[in-house]
Amino acid sequence: MSERRIWVDPVDGSIVYVALGGRGVWKTTDAGLSWEQIYKPAPGENVLRVWGHPNNSKYLIIADAHAGTSILKASDDGGETWVDKRGDL
Repeated sequence: MSERRIWVDPVDGSIVYVALGGRGVWKTTDAGLSWEQIYKPAPGENVLRVWGHPNNSKYLIIADAHAGTSILKASDDGGETWVDKRGDL
């Protein structure tokens, strides 16, 4: 996987996810006309990467690889809910 701060849904190009560091993850469903924050980071977290599964666009992974603030979370519902995956490695 390469670093991704922006992920565009391969099925519906009007759905876009953006990782904005300490501002969390944002999603648009109307090609950028409006945005909704779908992940609000805890203090000290910086979400720097967002990936989506190529065959299931509702499955997302967000991550931050910086020491001391690492996060790895997954959503299987397009960002409605998140599960910590650090213990799964």
